[in-house]
Amino acid sequence: MVKRFASLLLVLFLMLSGAYGCSPRQKPSETPKTINPEQAAPVAPIEGVAVPVLYYHLIDDHLYGPYTSMFVSPKDFDQQMNYLKNNGYTVIPLAEIENAGQYTKPVIITFDDGYEDNFTNAYPVLKEYNFPATVFLISSLIGKPDYLNKDEILKMEDLVSFQSHTVTHRLLATLRPQVQDYELSESQKEIEALTGRNVDALAYPTGSYNQTTIAIAKRYYKYAFIMVPGGIYHTGDNPYTIKRVDIPRGLNLAGFIKKIQGLPE
Repeated sequence: MVKRFASLLLVLFLMLSGAYGCSPRQKPSETPKTINPEQAAPVAPIEGVAVPVLYYHLIDDHLYGPYTSMFVSPKDFDQQMNYLKNNGYTVIPLAEIENAGQYTKPVIITFDDGYEDNFTNAYPVLKEYNFPATVFLISSLIGKPDYLNKDEILKMEDLVSFQSHTVTHRLLATLRPQVQDYELSESQKEIEALTGRNVDALAYPTGSYNQTTIAIAKRYYKYAFIMVPGGIYHTGDNPYTIKRVDIPRGLNLAGFIKKIQGLPE
C-alpha cells in the first residue's frame, strides 16, 4: 500500500513538472528556438502604394543647348531634397521598388543620360542627405565631354546605381527588332563591365518604345521606365512601363510638392 501510494505521488510530480515546462525535453534554463530570418516566409509585396519616381537630367546653372528646361538649378535641387528629408519621405534605391510598400512615403530619384554635373553638382547633395539614386547611362557617351567618366561613376557607386539608357539614345520604336536588341543588350554588357554590378533597369530614350521593345526588354531587364505619360507609379503596375515624375527647371517648391503628391499644378 505504501509503495503504491509512493508511485502515485511520483507520477503526479512528473505530470506537474511537465505542465510547467520542466519536462526532460526542455529544462527551465533553455530558451525556445528562434526562426532563422532566412527561413522565414517572404513578405508579400503591397500593391497600390504610390511611389513618385523623380526624373532629372542635368543639375546645373550653366545652360547650353536647346533644352534649358532640363537644367534644374543646384539650389532648387538642394531645396527639393531638403523637403523630402524633412517631411517624412523615404528615398529608396531603385532595387527596392518591388518592396516600396514596406517604406513610409517612398520616393525614388533618377537621372537620365549621365551628365557630368550629376557628379559635380547632384552627388554632393545626395551625399549630404544620404539619398540613394539611379543614373541611366548612354553607354557610348561615357567619358565624352560633359558626360560622366569611369572614375566619376565608380566614386558615386556608394549611393548611385548605374542602369541602361541604351547605347546611342536612338528612338527605339523606330528601329528594327535586331537593332533594338543590340541597343538594350550591348548597353547592359558595357555598363556591367564598367561597374561590376547588375544592370536590371532600362529607361526608354525620350520615352520611345513599342510592344517589340517591351518584349526585348523582358529578356534583359526587370524594370523599364517611360517618360510620357508622366505620373505616379503604384506598386503592382506594369514593371515595363513605370511612370516617372518630370522635375523641370524653374519648378517652385509648391509645384514640386504637388508633383510628388500626384496633384495638378
